[in-house]
Amino acid sequence: MILHIDCNTFYASCEVSLRPDLRGKPVVVANCNEAGGGIILALTKEAKALGLKRGNPVFQVKDILNKNNVAVFPANLPKYVDISKRLMQVVKDQDIVLNFTQYSVDEFFGELPLEDPEELREYAKKVKQHIEHCTGIPVSCGLSLTYTLAKVATWYAKKIQRL
Repeated sequence: MILHIDCNTFYASCEVSLRPDLRGKPVVVANCNEAGGGIILALTKEAKALGLKRGNPVFQVKDILNKNNVAVFPANLPKYVDISKRLMQVVKDQDIVLNFTQYSVDEFFGELPLEDPEELREYAKKVKQHIEHCTGIPVSCGLSLTYTLAKVATWYAKKIQRL
């Protein structure tokens, strides 16, 4: 069975994992430039609750950011790549997922050599919890017979907050 793992709001989750005092607070990551411009690339659910969206130009939402004490971080790809590598190692060290491979900086595929649906669900849950415990990065997981359907299953898992 194919397992797909997708990190939730990865860039923002990376910043929060390094600054636990920001848990439960609005956080955004933007590709800020020297003139203070740029767009929001990632944001926590608390920032979304303020009406902020990925793709918002920073200058257009500056009042919302300031009024609500939103923590704004400049995008730092080397940092996110490093955290992604640690996340991969955490999964590999757990020795549950076979053929674990990186698809992008925040997405991964692997195989679980099981067929029983309940057993598959439990193993995927263990992997998810282990990642979150060891890295502080929340993830969603999907399982299916193909890579594409596993990715679709992850999309549904994010929407229904189950796995």
